[in-house]
Amino acid sequence: MNCESDPHLDSDLIIQSLVDLGGLAADEQQHLQACPVCAAERRRLEQELAALGREARRMAPRPLAPIRLPPETAGRWLPPWRRLIAAAALAAVAVLLLWPPTRYRPVPVDDLRMAEMNNATDEALLSRIDALVEDALPSEYAALTGLDEAPCDDLTLFIVPAVPEPVPLSCPAPRTGGDRRC
Repeated sequence: MNCESDPHLDSDLIIQSLVDLGGLAADEQQHLQACPVCAAERRRLEQELAALGREARRMAPRPLAPIRLPPETAGRWLPPWRRLIAAAALAAVAVLLLWPPTRYRPVPVDDLRMAEMNNATDEALLSRIDALVEDALPSEYAALTGLDEAPCDDLTLFIVPAVPEPVPLSCPAPRTGGDRRC
């Protein structure tokens, strides 16, 4: 390939060749191998990156402790002891859900007898509610309130004065014509 007749690769393609040579087109790869200018530019960039890497390694602080990666555990999502605990918990839940509850079954009772018992308790409850609606204060405390007696103390008469009996209005004398209107 003649370098004078072909244009040279730009710097982006040369950098891409450093990262992934297979990412270039076939004619660009051939040009990079045949052209001494482009190959020299690629070697220069490689040397600069290598020097940068050496400088970074020299300037980086040393780790306090060696770095150790955990061993690969492919296909194992839980350690064996945790799998055993999970299986036991799953079995306990299955037993609780599927076991017939023989201890908690109610004793069968005649339906008519049960309905009569419910009716009697309902009537007793309703009568107690009615009594509380009429007078919510228990009879033991009724004497303490003094509500049975009429108010007669001076303070009550001062606050709520007695209303006098209404006085009947007198009708005016009849007019002439004998019509009396009141």
